[in-house]
Amino acid sequence: MFSNDRTIVMDAGIATEENIALIRKNGYKYVVVSRKKSFEDTFWPETDEEKIMLSDGKTTLGMKLVRTEEEAFLLCHSEAKEAKEAKEKSILSLKEQRFEEALSAIKEGLEKPKRQKKYDTIIERIGRLKERYKVGNLYTIKVEQTDGKATDIKFKKNAQAQAKEEAIGTYVLRTNRLDLSGEEISKLHRSLSTVEESFKTMKGNLGLRPNFHHTDTPTIAHVHVTPYWPITYLRDIKKLRTAGVHYNWNTIRNILATHIRVTTTMNTKDGCVIDVRTCTAPTEKHTTTINYKLNIHH
Repeated sequence: MFSNDRTIVMDAGIATEENIALIRKNGYKYVVVSRKKSFEDTFWPETDEEKIMLSDGKTTLGMKLVRTEEEAFLLCHSEAKEAKEAKEKSILSLKEQRFEEALSAIKEGLEKPKRQKKYDTIIERIGRLKERYKVGNLYTIKVEQTDGKATDIKFKKNAQAQAKEEAIGTYVLRTNRLDLSGEEISKLHRSLSTVEESFKTMKGNLGLRPNFHHTDTPTIAHVHVTPYWPITYLRDIKKLRTAGVHYNWNTIRNILATHIRVTTTMNTKDGCVIDVRTCTAPTEKHTTTINYKLNIHH
């Protein structure tokens, strides 16, 4: 399908060891999001992060690069990803707080008379808490017992919880392209987001999903449009970014929507038709640049 000098870019969802091994077996290069969540502290250099400005001109990306004999690993700290995950972190913290409060309530009950202290029952109650709050895997919990009765409950956050908190806003890329710098590796990976955005635009704005056709021929024609749109999209986006326009496709459409051609049709008494065409004046400063770069004549 591809020549062996092509680089395959994959997200963590399909970047399994089996798939990576298959890519290597066929002689391809790859840049993938590592599925491994935690690394030894000594794995990453103690030097400061290298920072680069992203194409939007607003957010930065911090990077640390480590090369081994076969692969390179790039630790990325994204301000945008951190901001996006802030809400998730807040929800996680609330779940942890309520989980700990519930565990403490069970623990305090062990010291009070006429409260359930049977060991098996306490284990079941803790199991229900884990099922309810979905954070039990982040804690090490030990229930002490004497003669089948629980006497104490000890719990603390484990290494997995610490790794999860430290991973907020970060991700790790791995590649067998040892010739690339950290910035080049990151740029290749970020191209995946551009492709994903093109498919999102295609399915939404271009109406390629859902498919309303009732016969095979138009359905096949509809589906065959799919591979061509990302190519067109990426070509046009690259032209605009080279010209300093870093908007996404939806924003570009909204800008161009301020510049339209209006046709006014009038019927005369003698049966003739008069068409008057005029162009509205663009209201956005980037309209001229966009039209020029996309070779739109007006």
